[in-house]
Amino acid sequence: MPVSDRADRPASDVVDLSVINPGVVDPGVLARAADRQEGAIVAFNAAMRGHVLALIDDRLIAEHRDHPFGPHGAALQSVLNHFRSAGIEKKLAILALTPFQAYILVALSGVRGVLPTRVTEEVFATTQDAEHAIFLRRVAALRQAG
Repeated sequence: MPVSDRADRPASDVVDLSVINPGVVDPGVLARAADRQEGAIVAFNAAMRGHVLALIDDRLIAEHRDHPFGPHGAALQSVLNHFRSAGIEKKLAILALTPFQAYILVALSGVRGVLPTRVTEEVFATTQDAEHAIFLRRVAALRQAG
């Protein structure tokens, strides 16, 4: 479905975003996009979610569990790059309660001066365990949104 932000735009200037990845993006979402660039970003992000979801399987999750800080294979690196590209607001991070002994997960506010909020009561013994817990949460969120 062609998307245009102006009624006076010539038909040749209207971009059909459904060809980027047909069937992945609801045409209604694109129709409500404020402009062609926003529509293209929506389509690109939807395509990337689909690509990343296709890479995630039990083997990839086991690879991250065994080596959360690397080295990573190409598929895992692609998934991690996608996760890292998200905005800072509500991004999960590790906070040391007692260095080298106790770690918790927090969500960043995205606002300077506003403290992060604790997201679970679970306490992790190592940064590796905490890092993998973040990975699993991101995978679950991606699957839910996908």
